[in-house]
Amino acid sequence: MKRFSVTESLLGKAGYLLLLCMLMTFASCSKDTEAPDEYENWVERNTNYYNHLVDSVNALLAGSPERTDWRVIKAWTKPADTQGATEDYIVVNVLPKDEDLKVDEAVKDVRPIYTDSVDIHYIGRLMPTTSYPEGAVFDRSYYPPLDRRFVKPSRMGVNNLVVGVGTALMNMTLGDHWKVYVPSALGYGSSDYSGIKGGSVLVFEITLDNIIPM
Repeated sequence: MKRFSVTESLLGKAGYLLLLCMLMTFASCSKDTEAPDEYENWVERNTNYYNHLVDSVNALLAGSPERTDWRVIKAWTKPADTQGATEDYIVVNVLPKDEDLKVDEAVKDVRPIYTDSVDIHYIGRLMPTTSYPEGAVFDRSYYPPLDRRFVKPSRMGVNNLVVGVGTALMNMTLGDHWKVYVPSALGYGSSDYSGIKGGSVLVFEITLDNIIPM
């Protein structure tokens, strides 16, 4: 039987302790590098995100009232003669109009009403997070860039959509391309809906292709 010296024994213990320390360090690092919880404090973060957005856009428009690239629009369901709360409004970023869509001069200023149906292209996202800096996509009718040769629009009744999206559509004209920010109160509300957490701000990119009167 082989005999170990005291030195060998100490080295063995030192090696074991070194290995143990390495494993503990790795475990600690693993915990530190775990993916963040995308939904931590979700309602509070969404509320803060939307309030900050509304305040920023209002300040921008107050300083430059001639700007047309941003709008704050009150929901069609809310009284027009009162100021209302922040969650009574949607925020719109007006993107360049879709020049590929040919619009007849006679209908270029027509807007949908509540009872109409519309043909739209859209992408629906949540608010930006660490893992999804542009917001996680929860619904879409196409993958950008939009190519009408291969993609047909989705037909929907304005009155079948969440209030925030309906409000946006009733202010759009044919060919308009908008990014619409919808607070949870004008979206899916405080309860989870079809995989979307309650309290979520919804961000829709919408292009209006057609209006079908009812």
